[in-house]
Amino acid sequence: MTQTLAEYVGVWLPKADLMPITKKGYESVFRTHVLPIIGKKKIDAITKRTVRELIDTLKAQGISNSTIAQCKACLGSAFKPLVEIEQLTVNRTHGITIRRTHSDLRDVLEPEEFKLIKDCLPSEGAKLFAQFLVMSGCRFGEASEIRVKDFNFKSGE
Repeated sequence: MTQTLAEYVGVWLPKADLMPITKKGYESVFRTHVLPIIGKKKIDAITKRTVRELIDTLKAQGISNSTIAQCKACLGSAFKPLVEIEQLTVNRTHGITIRRTHSDLRDVLEPEEFKLIKDCLPSEGAKLFAQFLVMSGCRFGEASEIRVKDFNFKSGE
């Protein structure tokens, strides 16, 4: 292919069979992180080594591993149709792993610290919700969308 990655993404992304929110996210990731580094490269010239170099560059810039993983996922999605129509023999992102970093457990609240926070909350409902978040491990968005049907009262799950 003689198209650059930027040209290809400009044509592929608007037509891609993706949810609108996913397209918006991909557009942001490409614009912010991927295209400034490898956007001018021809699709044929992008190899697994190019993808690894992109990852190394992003790491050197201090970009988080989760954002780097998003960059790899966006590229993988963009390359998939090219593999399907045999313009690429292999998806250049396949087989490349992003090392996950683990959270620093020194930043986890101690029970006494949580109690201090909970005691400052404005209502019993807020205190109950905070306790639910901590005990369930749910994120706020997950917990705020939970419904009675999500509970199995027989098994206690």
